[in-house]
Amino acid sequence: MSAYLQTGQITCHDSTGRIIDCIGSGQDGEYRSGVPWPSPRFEVLDGAVLDRLTGLNWTKDANVAEFPLTWQKASSTLPR
Repeated sequence: MSAYLQTGQITCHDSTGRIIDCIGSGQDGEYRSGVPWPSPRFEVLDGAVLDRLTGLNWTKDANVAEFPLTWQKASSTLPR
């Protein structure tokens, strides 16, 4: 099994962009090598979303720490 993802290219093109037959082109559309993308890619969990492609977990709440400072308040506390 290969360690890279499929590009998703299913057609092949010449140097002007016209669709050509993939056989013998050497383009991704001919070989379609690689690992297919997971479907569905994202899995919604209790407090997070799992990206099944990268294995990363993302919180659904962008303010998990509930930090109370507004942008204006935070920037006014910077040393001058």
